[in-house]
Amino acid sequence: MTSTDTSLLSLVKTIYHWRKPLIIVSIAAIVLAAVISLFLPNYYKAFSKFIPSNPSQTMPNMIFTNGGGGNIPFGTSDDLDRLQNIAGSGELAGYLIAKFGLYKHYGIDSTGDRAAYYIGLKFSKNYSISKDEYGGLEVAVEDTDPKLAADIANAAVEQIAKIDRSLSIANLQAMATAFEKTMARAGNDRDSLSKAINKINRRYRYPSIALRRELLSQASPGMTAEAQLGMLQRANKLSADSLASIIENLYTAGAYDAIRGGITEQMGLDKNTYLHLKAALNADIQTIQVVERAVKPQVKSRPVRSVIVVGAGFASLLLSVLGILLFEQYSTIDWKAITEYSPKENG
Repeated sequence: MTSTDTSLLSLVKTIYHWRKPLIIVSIAAIVLAAVISLFLPNYYKAFSKFIPSNPSQTMPNMIFTNGGGGNIPFGTSDDLDRLQNIAGSGELAGYLIAKFGLYKHYGIDSTGDRAAYYIGLKFSKNYSISKDEYGGLEVAVEDTDPKLAADIANAAVEQIAKIDRSLSIANLQAMATAFEKTMARAGNDRDSLSKAINKINRRYRYPSIALRRELLSQASPGMTAEAQLGMLQRANKLSADSLASIIENLYTAGAYDAIRGGITEQMGLDKNTYLHLKAALNADIQTIQVVERAVKPQVKSRPVRSVIVVGAGFASLLLSVLGILLFEQYSTIDWKAITEYSPKENG
């Protein structure tokens, strides 16, 4: 027989020798665990599942055109991460705690120095957000009141959608504000150009931009200065300023007019985009799609009393065996001889 077999046999003999105390301790632990588990409150878990919508659908070019990724109804993994961050935010937790009066429900004094800390711990223990294998998010809420658990889960999803929508609105509003400022500056520039053109018109009494362009085309470089001036004066009764001055101002006014035309055209495009932005702000576009609303759970999620009882019995048996082995191992040691003071040993 090997030393290993001898050690195993000794272990079996020791456990058999102490079998009655082991059985008594295990039974006592099982009974105690069963009694304690009866006093533990039942918790019920409610679930609500949702998936992100494509945020591009809130953009003006996707709402009013058929191009781009706006035709894809669902969001990406980045959108999933954004919603998960919102779902785990303190803003959402604070909203739910206040809405459902969870300080009172959990029996926590809201006036205490650490009230926010304790309510946060309690809430985080009963609330969870996780990704499922199908690319969605699941909000789970546990509570002793099954209806309250379902109500909190549904309210959490609704508030997640509101927070996410508010972030999208803030982005759209910032874009709209930027376009308003751009159009205001463009309007000022256009007005300044119009004033400059009108000033030239008043000085030289030019009848119209179109006619000035026609005159410029007629006043070809091949004509003498006197001929060009005479033609302009006969056609429009212009003042007798020098031809060079007239031609220079004609070109200046024409250049101003071209710039003003470009500004007006760009303002039209910007105004169109701005109107789309305003329409997107007023559009009721959902940023999430609820797959399953939480309903009142019928079966408790915890505690699992059978597991508690069996676990207590097994743990008490294991600890008792370890205690007995330690006791048997060191019971033969003469602790008095070891700890007794000996002058010779110190001499």
